[in-house]
Formats: sequence, structure tokens, C-alpha cells
Amino acid sequence: FYELLDVEAMLDSTHDPIGDFINAASADVMSFGASNTYESLLQRASILNDVDAFPILASRMEQSGFKLLRVVYRGYSTSDKLKSVHESSIAERTRLKLTADTRAME
Repeated sequence: FYELLDVEAMLDSTHDPIGDFINAASADVMSFGASNTYESLLQRASILNDVDAFPILASRMEQSGFKLLRVVYRGYSTSDKLKSVHESSIAERTRLKLTADTRAME
């Protein structure tokens, strides 16, 4: 959610504020994703509901006369291939852990 505070600043700084916002939000999400593993991203995803998780977006909005008020994270989606790779990885780690635990008990 955002608010337009300065029409002149908007007109002077951009021809496409929504496009700028989408690019800035994408950059923030990519930065967040790059700093996490897949599993930590799943665990920490709720952070994406915090305005502080979007410094690039907030800065771009401020430059163009807007104020970022609130962000609502509505989940993520990924390809079926990536889901399959992740599920296979979990199954393999579980199998290896069980094998190691079994050997430790013997």
C-alpha cells in the first residue's frame, strides 16, 4: 500500500511509477532470496510482510513522491521441476540421516 505525497516529484522523476515500483520490489525480493537457502527462505518468508524488507522499493517511492505504507506478502510459487528437486533432496537427506542413525545404534 502506498500514498502519493508529491505530484511534482512524481512528474519530475518518472514516466512509469508503477513499473519503477515493480522493478524495485523485485530487486528487494531477489536480494532477500539470495541471502537465504531454500529452506530458510520458507521459514523466514513472513519477513516479506515488513516494510523494512523493501529498502529499495521504499527509497524509489520516496524519490518519486510516494510513501510506502504497508507490504502484504501473498505467498510464493515455483515451477514443478524445482518443487520436485526440493522434495527429492528432502527425501535423500532423510534417508541418509536414518542410515547414519541406524549405524550409530549398531
